[in-house]
Amino acid sequence: MSDTTARLPLWWVAANTCAWALAAGTVLRSTGRFWDPVAFGAAGAIVGIAQWAVLRRFGVSPAWIACVWLSWAVLDVSVRFYSSPYWPAAIGAALGAVVQSRIVWRRMPPGALWVAAATAGSVLGWMAGLRVGTSVYSGSATEFWAYAAGGATGGAIASLISAPVLVAMVRHSKSLVK
Repeated sequence: MSDTTARLPLWWVAANTCAWALAAGTVLRSTGRFWDPVAFGAAGAIVGIAQWAVLRRFGVSPAWIACVWLSWAVLDVSVRFYSSPYWPAAIGAALGAVVQSRIVWRRMPPGALWVAAATAGSVLGWMAGLRVGTSVYSGSATEFWAYAAGGATGGAIASLISAPVLVAMVRHSKSLVK
């Protein structure tokens, strides 16, 4: 295993934890409304850019950013049809993961495993992030810290769950690791 591949889980978790915290603490909080399509699009772009910054070393297309943006935008739109935020998280994560798997499939099979890992990680991360953010806020923290703590928790959990599959996909990559 190359040095780059060995560090992939660390970089993946760090990028997601920081990006989800930044996206939640700044963009989502700044709108004054939790469900806002512009805010969720911007948050998805922040997370997508952070993820792609890690994955570009493995030949992943910048289209990855658009996939993450799409999944966050779908989350925002689908929440209007459900009373719970968890189904929209599952729908957005699954749709984004399916599109992402098509992007990485050419370089890193088996992309189908990515759909399961990314969906499960995103939903569990979203659930935990909402709980942590709510707990931090009810503990007298400012809104920024509540959102950032929830985002960091969500990003960490999502990436910890998806990292092993990502590493396996890179190890079985059709192209050489850059």
